[in-house]
Amino acid sequence: MDNSSRKNWLGGSASQWLGGFPVLLLLLFTLVVGAGELTHGQMLRLGEQFFGQPEQNIQYHLLRLDPAAPDCNPNPDMDALVEKEMQAKAPDSMQEMDSMWEQSNAERSAIRQSLEASRAKCLAGFKRFSEIQSHLTPQFFRLQGVGNGFAGFNPFWV
Repeated sequence: MDNSSRKNWLGGSASQWLGGFPVLLLLLFTLVVGAGELTHGQMLRLGEQFFGQPEQNIQYHLLRLDPAAPDCNPNPDMDALVEKEMQAKAPDSMQEMDSMWEQSNAERSAIRQSLEASRAKCLAGFKRFSEIQSHLTPQFFRLQGVGNGFAGFNPFWV
């Protein structure tokens, strides 16, 4: 059979093209995934430059986590909580009752200090939440949407 009778497609036969087509697809896939990953990384860097505030300890990745408000009470009734704790530690016998009177003021003040520390931690959590919320602007959500769009092109990102 004469080679001149075979069809020639852009310098190769059909079997050559079919043999090279999977390699071409693999190379294109690698190029698209690499470019998408690079673009997504640049979008994250851009977000950190625009919305990250190191002096306030605000990082872009914290904003992307969809922060939730703390689930504590920032203004509890301290006296009621101290009494509740004291009732929980109430003695069972009369002998314990005598020693209890001596320790009650010290315990009461220790319980109050513990509750005040918890309240301070709760208030700090609410302050941090409010700082993060103040950085969630429409511009942030636009940039996040574009970045997530690039991330969606890569099937290996979760």
